[in-house]
Amino acid sequence: MNPAAQERSPGPSVIDLAERHGLGTWVSTERVNETQEPGNGRRGLVNTIVGVVLLALYFLLDLPGYGKVLLLVFGLGLLVLNGPVMLLASRGLAKLGVWLTHTFEGGLVMERTGSGDLRAARFDELDAELMFFDNSAPVDGLVRGQYVLLRLVFPDGTDYVMAENVQHRSADVVRALAERCGAGVERTIDATEARQHTPGKAFGLPRIPVRIR
Repeated sequence: MNPAAQERSPGPSVIDLAERHGLGTWVSTERVNETQEPGNGRRGLVNTIVGVVLLALYFLLDLPGYGKVLLLVFGLGLLVLNGPVMLLASRGLAKLGVWLTHTFEGGLVMERTGSGDLRAARFDELDAELMFFDNSAPVDGLVRGQYVLLRLVFPDGTDYVMAENVQHRSADVVRALAERCGAGVERTIDATEARQHTPGKAFGLPRIPVRIR
């Protein structure tokens, strides 16, 4: 488990809900959908850094007139465009929060930190399915990469889908959670089925597709 995950622990509302569901002792808390959540602002940050570099080159390099004009236009463009984008992204992320799974001896509690939404269930109440999708080709409409997906169906029929790139540490978190939920053997799916699962209901994001990128 990484250091950031070790520092997380369930709050009073999570503990109270777990006790009401009889989930037993807390085991761990992990973030899921870490690479899939909207509003992370990473692309905006990269573009802003590129903009700063271009402006620095504008002042440092002795280029023909059109060269300096291009550096100035692209540098200022990236900064002007990404300022509002990063501001909105940070506000959106703060409002949405992150998706945490609190694992207990007998079940789990899902928490959306921004809204405070909570869902709890015992492991034996959950219908879990673990899937693997290889989009290294890639297939049109789905971004390149290899992904592990975990679909959890709660007793009331509501389903939630977690999706992670296998190169990210959160993929191991999802697989470990799948094992605790009794998901069984990981099943390989094709692009057609991947499209059916990726619009699953991400916790706290009703009707918004889980983005595979």
